[in-house]
Amino acid sequence: MRSRKSPEVRGQAGRMSFLHDLGKTFASADDTQAVLRAIMEQTNDFFRPRSLSLLLLDEKSQELYSEIVIGGQAEEQSARVRLGETTAGWSAERGEPLLVEDLRTDPRFQKPTSDGPADVRSVLCVPVKGRDSVLGVIKLANGAADHGFTEEDLVTLTLVSDYAAIALENARHLRRMQELTVTDDCTGLYNARHLNHVLEGEIYRSSRFGHEFSLVFMDLDQFKKVNDAYGHLIGSKVLGRIGELIKGQLRVIDSAFRYGGDEFVLLLPQTSKQNALVMVRRLKEALNSSVLLTTDGRKVRMTASYGVAGFAADGSTAPELLRAADQAMYRVKSAGRNGIALASEGSATE
Repeated sequence: MRSRKSPEVRGQAGRMSFLHDLGKTFASADDTQAVLRAIMEQTNDFFRPRSLSLLLLDEKSQELYSEIVIGGQAEEQSARVRLGETTAGWSAERGEPLLVEDLRTDPRFQKPTSDGPADVRSVLCVPVKGRDSVLGVIKLANGAADHGFTEEDLVTLTLVSDYAAIALENARHLRRMQELTVTDDCTGLYNARHLNHVLEGEIYRSSRFGHEFSLVFMDLDQFKKVNDAYGHLIGSKVLGRIGELIKGQLRVIDSAFRYGGDEFVLLLPQTSKQNALVMVRRLKEALNSSVLLTTDGRKVRMTASYGVAGFAADGSTAPELLRAADQAMYRVKSAGRNGIALASEGSATE
């Protein structure tokens, strides 16, 4: 078993050397995720705790989840912690560092918690703070037989958290920039440029593994009347609501794209045309029954026309599939709008 460093071993010179090495690590790597992992591993090597955890905040659920765990038990790697609960939740909720010398005697943490194994005694938590909010917590834990943490350790770990915060914000900024290049900002759906990339990938996968998939072309009916009656600002809001409605009908593996002004494409992997028809019926019913917006006392509703094509029966390339679904959709337009047509099914619509 690896020995724990005592406070004496973690002296001023050692701390300065450790922080210097962290700075070099931060400056030398391009992959922010790799930087984060390296920072945590170096921190673990310096403090030699019983366990080290980097917990990040899930903004939707307001829970902490384990991003990196070193030396911890299996349950620590999958645990989720509510804000205010356990030492990590306490630190994240308040945005304050926390040094607990002995969990058994600290009155703040007398309720049963998931602060790790039963023999954990000393805990050090430091929030990882971004520009506007807490991003997560770095937590160190030691057992009864280990040396406790000190105020100097708290100061050192706070400096580590600054590096971690920069790495996390860089990663999030990069992810956001990548999202902006493939996302339509009006609807929140993917854009047409990204459709080409995703569709080619799905054709390759389906060809290789013998899967089928379906492509749906969706065109709003008489959307121009909304822009003419209410203006383009209201029209954009309606498109945004339709984007939300479409996403609400999709499975995790499905993708939706804004193809043009009022045109959308849905990609449904591992889905036959008949199964795709079930999904499109559900989407059609949801759209037809929705009040998308209320303006000047008037309720804005929309319908759409849908065309469904299947790989590889209706086409084996991206242009062929898009053309087949588009032509099926136009059959619906010719028949009176607000319906669904399957490619290669003659004039049949519903």
